[in-house]
Amino acid sequence: MLRFTFALLSTIALIGCSKDNPDYCAFGANSAGNGCVDAPAGTGSACTTSSGCTDPLPVCDTSLGGGTCVMCTMGSHDLCVGKAPRCEANFCVACVDDSDCGGTAGVCMMDGSCADPTHIIYASAGGSADMSCGTTATPCSLDEALDLASKSTTKNIIKLTDAGPYVSTMPSFMVGVDVGKNLVLDARGAMLHHNMKGPILHVMDGKGVTIIGGTIELASSNGNNGDGIGIKGDGSCAVTIYKTEISQNDATGVDVPGTLTMIGANIHDNGKASSSPGVNVAGGTITSSQSLFSGNSGGGIIVGNGEKFTIVGNAFNKNGNSTSNVGGFSAQTATTANRLDFNTFANNQTSTGLTSGVACTNSGLIAQNNIIWDNTPAGSPVSGNCVFDYSDIGPTGITGAQNGPHNLSPTDPQFVSLTDLSLMASSLIQGKANPGADLTGLAAKDINSKPRMAPADPGAYVVPAQ
Repeated sequence: MLRFTFALLSTIALIGCSKDNPDYCAFGANSAGNGCVDAPAGTGSACTTSSGCTDPLPVCDTSLGGGTCVMCTMGSHDLCVGKAPRCEANFCVACVDDSDCGGTAGVCMMDGSCADPTHIIYASAGGSADMSCGTTATPCSLDEALDLASKSTTKNIIKLTDAGPYVSTMPSFMVGVDVGKNLVLDARGAMLHHNMKGPILHVMDGKGVTIIGGTIELASSNGNNGDGIGIKGDGSCAVTIYKTEISQNDATGVDVPGTLTMIGANIHDNGKASSSPGVNVAGGTITSSQSLFSGNSGGGIIVGNGEKFTIVGNAFNKNGNSTSNVGGFSAQTATTANRLDFNTFANNQTSTGLTSGVACTNSGLIAQNNIIWDNTPAGSPVSGNCVFDYSDIGPTGITGAQNGPHNLSPTDPQFVSLTDLSLMASSLIQGKANPGADLTGLAAKDINSKPRMAPADPGAYVVPAQ
């Protein structure tokens, strides 16, 4: 039976499906996957014309079995509406990209629906600063689009119509839209950067934004204060980053004292002119899944005192260096209800005597189903009060109170390469995660959106079938 996947990611509901995307549950590997729900029957009775078909299979596909009633065809994709606007293999499913939503003028939202065109402000790298801008014929500059969105009661979606680069005329692109108004920046295929002091994208107190796609890079300044996304405030802001690359900034990739959600982000090579991490959370909450943190000079993620974190299904590779205080992940917090599961930490580095893999002071937290492998110095892969269980920690392993009763004897996980932390089909750790692990919600899929099914594999990647 064909199925399509619903992924519950914090406030995010449905992620798009496609034959070319592992979210598409018609794949044999996905057909019984966790998080999949039955779609309506894909085909119905025989027919010669659509007049012989009725809801929920209202159209006749004459190319299928000589004529079969189906939900939709490519020629009748207008039958697909709401959160399932795309016709895929005779099913109505979530949109995959903007092309499913009216071509270059549409916006595919994170919940799988197409945006209401009346809510969209169009912007281009050479756009207008006139208050009447924002149409496809007369796009705004991004600075002007953000200003218009902050003043409008209806227009809360900004679509970048070209690759850019987008460079602010001010020190930063300023987000001034209230958290509850759900500002969306559709940056697919676009690049944002600047060479001035301060972050490229600055989210003010009490404001919020969801960034979809795009690249935020090359923030630099003489004061080494070039963050990709920065919020220097009271922690009342909210930022969601979805499939966005944030890279090569002089300081931190993302510095958010608020509510930060990252799904499918690629945070790499930040801290070029400083010992700054990929992500710094100094106040607030962080939720990260299906994201890659690599080559950040000051470590992958730093969570400060009093903050909360949910880190599930991420990869941390080659963060830190021989002078860094943080390698893969550091959480100096005593707050409860945190989670650190199904992550891979490899090839991260710190100064001699410091923790290279995971430093976690959260007493009472049991971090499960992680791979912490070949970090430098090798003798300090983990530290703090967290207990690690059902995990592969090596090559030397760990002892003492941090060592849970079900950890694997250090076993080479067999990464594909130093830069690709997915696992070979011959990996001996496959199926060794906690048999009672929660494989719903954030843990339902691996970093590449492949369904995670019992017996599950430790780490961020599902081991391919042999």
